[in-house]
Amino acid sequence: MINVTSSDAIKIDGRLITGFADEDNAKITFPNDLSNQSTGKDGNAIIAYMPKGLNGELEMRLLSGCADDKFLNARLTSYNNNPATFALMTLEFDKIIGDGSGDAVTTIVYLGQGGSFKKQPEVLENQSGETKQAVTIWNLKFISITRSIE
Repeated sequence: MINVTSSDAIKIDGRLITGFADEDNAKITFPNDLSNQSTGKDGNAIIAYMPKGLNGELEMRLLSGCADDKFLNARLTSYNNNPATFALMTLEFDKIIGDGSGDAVTTIVYLGQGGSFKKQPEVLENQSGETKQAVTIWNLKFISITRSIE
């Protein structure tokens, strides 16, 4: 089997994010287990579903000061000014995979609901010419991120 990746797309609140920096510019992680299990006497087992396993986090590395950085900063300001009136964010992350023959394309879709900010955006200052000093790192949390394959 051959997998060829293509131009993935990430949308926050329906806005296509394009101001990505270099290297791993976006990553979804799931910090909690989706289930818990215990094995007892005679091999009896208990498996418990844990809904918090759907909680997901998105880290994005954006060019500092780009339009997407400004968009997220405005949303962060809105959140900090009045968390009770903040409209929670949505996420769509489309991962595009081809089969190498040009015949088949698969899209893996991650949909996030109930998004908020995990922490303030991070930035680096460096005197040695490090290019990462032009990157702002955004960390978002979502109540639920689901995955489908189309």
